[in-house]
This record gives sequence, structure tokens and C-alpha cells, in this order.
Amino acid sequence: MTIHPEGPVLFVSSSARAHVNPLLTMAGELVARGGPDVCFAADDDVRGEVEVLGRGSVTYVPLGRRPGG
Repeated sequence: MTIHPEGPVLFVSSSARAHVNPLLTMAGELVARGGPDVCFAADDDVRGEVEVLGRGSVTYVPLGRRPGG
């Protein structure tokens, strides 16, 4: 796989497991392969997983609390 570091990649997801898990996997793979900067926008309850994922390489962008949560 060729990485073209032309700019940051933004992932946006609700905290629904079926939505966020595949995106966390893709974001982690980009970081592991030395890809472009990664930003991950998600609900507050996913913040810890995003921060651990990148260990400083992924910028967490808060979307606030999940509605009803």
C-alpha cells in the first residue's frame, strides 16, 4: 500500500461500535504505516480509545456527549 501524505486525514464517527471500530482500525493502520496526520472526531465516550490508538499521533476532535448518553 502506498501512502500519499498530502494532508491530514479526518475520521468522523458516532460512538456506535459498528461505526467506530472499523474507523479506529483504519486510523491505527495509517499511523502504524507512517501515513499523514490523523484526526478523529467522535463522541466523548470514545476519546480514550482514540488517544491510546495514536499515542500522540492522532488528534482527537470532540463532538460532545452522545445524545441520550
